[in-house]
Amino acid sequence: MTDTDLDDLLNAWLAPSPDESLRERLQAGIAVRRPRPVRRLLTPLRLWAMAATVILVVLIVNPDAFSKKVSTYTVDSEVTLHRGPEGVGLPQRVLMTSYNDAGTEVLRAWSFPDQPVETALLKTRMLANDTRERLARPFEKIAKYYYIVKYGLATPPEDPDDAYAIVYPNRPDTPLLIGKRAALVSSDCRTIHGGAEVIGHDVVMNYATTILQQRNGGARKLTLWMAPELSCFALRATIHEMQPDGSWKLVSEKKALKVNVNP
Repeated sequence: MTDTDLDDLLNAWLAPSPDESLRERLQAGIAVRRPRPVRRLLTPLRLWAMAATVILVVLIVNPDAFSKKVSTYTVDSEVTLHRGPEGVGLPQRVLMTSYNDAGTEVLRAWSFPDQPVETALLKTRMLANDTRERLARPFEKIAKYYYIVKYGLATPPEDPDDAYAIVYPNRPDTPLLIGKRAALVSSDCRTIHGGAEVIGHDVVMNYATTILQQRNGGARKLTLWMAPELSCFALRATIHEMQPDGSWKLVSEKKALKVNVNP
C-alpha cells in the first residue's frame, strides 16, 4: 500500500461520535480548585505571645522599666572587682544606674560591660528568681498565719518587708542589708546594724558624705561613703578581706561616675 492509498483510507474512515456524557464525566473528574484562604499572620494568640516576649526582654534589660516611682536623681556607678588569678573569665567590672528611695538603693539598670552574654544570663536568672519569690510570698503568708491561728502563737509585730535598707556594693545579685531605713535617714546616715562605726567625713562628687565602716567577724570589712543629701546613697563603697598575714586586700570598689539630677 502506497502513501496515497493510506491517505485515501484515513480520509474515508469515520471515527465514532463521542458519548454525550463524556463532557459531564470529565468535568466531574476534574475538581475545581478552590482558592486557599489567606493565612492570618497576626492572630490574637500570636499577638499576645509577641507582647509577652517584648515585655520579658524589656524586664531582663531593665527590671525597673514599668515602675511608677519617679526619682529626683540617679547615680551612674562603676564597680571594679579585684578577683585575682582565680577569677579569670569572670566579670571584672559592673556598671550600675541606681538611686536611693528613703534610704534603700534601687537599681534601674546594670550590666557587665565586658561580658554581654553573662549579663543576659544573670538578668534572666534574677528575673526568674524574683518571679518565683513573688508568686510564693502569698502562700508563705497564708501558711504562717494558719499556724499562728491553729496553735494560738503570740508573735511580736513585724516590720514591713520594705522597712530595711539595702545597698549594692559590688554585684547586682548580692544586695546587702544594712539596717532600718528610717533610722538610717533620720541619723544623717550614721546608724546601720552590724557594729558599724563612723570613721570620718568626706566630699564625693560635690556631696558631703558620712564614712561608715562595718566589720563582719573581723575577716571582712565594708566601708560606705553615704550622702545625706541623697537619702544616704553610697557614692563610694569598698570591701576588704583579711589575708593570712593579717593584711587587708581590696576585693571590690564601687565609685560614682555621675549624679544625674532629674528636672
